[in-house]
Amino acid sequence: MALDWGEIQNWNEYSKAFIGLFARLSPPLIIPLFLNAVGDRPWPEKVRVSLAATGAFAALMLFFNFYGLALLDLFGITMAAFRIAGGFLLFLLAVKMIQSEEEPEPLAGAVAAEKGKLAREHWLALGIVPIGTPILAGPGALTTMVIFSEDHAGLEHKLLLTGVLLVITLYVGAALLLASAAKSLIGPLVTKVFNRIMGLIMLAIAVEFMLDGFAAHFPTLMTVH
Repeated sequence: MALDWGEIQNWNEYSKAFIGLFARLSPPLIIPLFLNAVGDRPWPEKVRVSLAATGAFAALMLFFNFYGLALLDLFGITMAAFRIAGGFLLFLLAVKMIQSEEEPEPLAGAVAAEKGKLAREHWLALGIVPIGTPILAGPGALTTMVIFSEDHAGLEHKLLLTGVLLVITLYVGAALLLASAAKSLIGPLVTKVFNRIMGLIMLAIAVEFMLDGFAAHFPTLMTVH
């Protein structure tokens, strides 16, 4: 059966998906956590950890792209409810980013507290958990992927989202490899400014997620795109 690539006309949907994922995986967010997790490991081992983390991130995000809704159905969660809950989660994360907290998620503190333990872990295990997930493929990124994957029906839409995910994965891999070559790449001032800008964008996406969810429960509500 031939694929209908008319979905590509909705390029704004895929640009929003890219921005939504990039906001959760921006360099000031992932690089400090990555460097904290790998500690003082030698450069070749940091590279292996980077590749393992990138692969784990891509695999998990790809799974949620194709089977995220089936997983929700398994637990009896409607897509509308997930949009509201996911939008609220992104809303809270966006507010933390706008407030320019150095560690916008509780996970950052946990990684720091376990630094000594992580330093003794095998590079593959470290790359998959906690860097691949939940530092990279965390609740915010997975929520964003599931919501966008269910915006339209059809294999074409999921394949186009896979293309967006491929670009994000290449960026994540490049960022981690670059971070592996240096101890510190981003200063606190750049982190604060970048977090506020990306937080504002994510806040707008979160509000739209919640409005779409409420509109599905209450058809009289209208969302504006």
